[in-house]
Amino acid sequence: MNKSNKGKRIRLLFFFIAVIIIRIFDFMNISSVIDVPFENINLDLWNILIAIILFIITYEIIDRIENNRKTNQEEIAAVLLKETYKSCCEYIKLIDS
Repeated sequence: MNKSNKGKRIRLLFFFIAVIIIRIFDFMNISSVIDVPFENINLDLWNILIAIILFIITYEIIDRIENNRKTNQEEIAAVLLKETYKSCCEYIKLIDS
């Protein structure tokens, strides 16, 4: 398992733990137990959680696209260098003969 997969698994585990904790607090109705008047705590927490999840997903997608682009650039550069080298070798043979 490479480093990026390990990081993804850790983030996914953190996300599921956060969702479980929020659901437990919602089920136990923690706001009324500790006498704090949170009217819209669930909606606010879910909105924040969704925004964070969308940020992480967007970051992962952009990072993957950037990595693919970099890999493609390196492969194209290698092919072009190889073809240029072959052309130079052919011209050297023409000049020598």
